[in-house]
Amino acid sequence: MSEFELRLSAGTLDALAGVITGDGMSGGNRVAPYRTKDELLNFLLATAKGVDETAKGLSRGKMVRHELQRWSGTPTLGRLLEAAVNPSEFIGKSVGVDVAVAHLNEHLGHEGYRLVRDAHGYRLIELTADVHARPETDPSTILTDAYVREQVDKCDQKLAGSDLDGAITNARTLVEAVLYALEDRLLETRTDFSGDLPKQFRHVAKLLRVDADRAGLDQRFKDVARGLLGAIHGLAPLRNGMSDAHARIAAPAPHHAALVVNAAKTVALFLVASFNFQVARGWLKPSGGAGGAPPPPSPPA
Repeated sequence: MSEFELRLSAGTLDALAGVITGDGMSGGNRVAPYRTKDELLNFLLATAKGVDETAKGLSRGKMVRHELQRWSGTPTLGRLLEAAVNPSEFIGKSVGVDVAVAHLNEHLGHEGYRLVRDAHGYRLIELTADVHARPETDPSTILTDAYVREQVDKCDQKLAGSDLDGAITNARTLVEAVLYALEDRLLETRTDFSGDLPKQFRHVAKLLRVDADRAGLDQRFKDVARGLLGAIHGLAPLRNGMSDAHARIAAPAPHHAALVVNAAKTVALFLVASFNFQVARGWLKPSGGAGGAPPPPSPPA
């Protein structure tokens, strides 16, 4: 159960009240099963261990909103939120629990929280990771197969646990971490791309000499380079519209989330392998500011 001393904005409290009462709507459809006033009183008594006497005479919606506001800033508000999406309460109902969770997560993402599935239902977690965070880890540690595979394993664990939003966010963060580490090693500096992942990729691809505009690169590899850029262009909007860091545009299906993770893995492993291949052959000198001495003509990627 949640132990956060939770405070939520008025809009998010309204969304939560709509799920608890069953009055909330999205796209003209209910987001949760309807509860009578007696059912609401039982829900509040079971979860919050009490109801303010002055609230009992209010309408259903006002009573719930009053109680949510009363418990603001305490762990009880988080427990009410988790209880509102107890899967057992949705069995045999016309609305699935996933609809209610998606509706709440649209609001919670702006508050720095998210509901995620666990073995018993849904629990509230805090979003502590800056989605555009630049890695403080030693770049040489990041630019290894082991690091990439470790991060992909974390994505796979989230996929297995049905945390599809988290898997997509982790996939994007993996690619960003590799790109920033490459820039650290090749320029000893970083550029602020303000979250523009395709722009960041094009910049680093030129430094790494795996961009499609490189003279002397075999046409087949140019096609591969364009394909990588296409994958990056796909990762950015998918992540912005489907992950946990923004208001949701579309809920990801498991195979969509797996596609994002696999695309990120392919891009990250290729960039790391290309960097290490060229460094081993002396075609890149990563410690020499601004990319070091120029490499010989047309080294293979």
